[in-house]
Amino acid sequence: ALSLVAWWGKSTASSSIACWYSTAHGARRMRCITFEVHGKVQQVHFRKYTQAQATTLSLRGWVQNSPKGTVVGEAFGETRALESLAHWLEHTGSPKSRIDRADIRWGEGEHASPEFVVKK
Repeated sequence: ALSLVAWWGKSTASSSIACWYSTAHGARRMRCITFEVHGKVQQVHFRKYTQAQATTLSLRGWVQNSPKGTVVGEAFGETRALESLAHWLEHTGSPKSRIDRADIRWGEGEHASPEFVVKK
């Protein structure tokens, strides 16, 4: 069974989090970000484009729509790749999206899945 610990909120320079998935086998500790993107980010293929961007950057994790109209997720991998995804989430997004704000928090964690997935 998978378990998830995450905190969604505003990033500060000194903040850190523990974002992780754990399974009986295969998890390893790595850098991670949790994110929540606000604006016109649902029904504009934002999750699909986020998955493609994360996959290009060799990141693991997930993305999904939230009930409050935002897109949330976690990404795990190398610091430089995470910085690139964070910038993309804050400034680029999908072609038809409008990003008002992206809350990004940094931490260390574990993620056993070898890919980045879109959760329904």
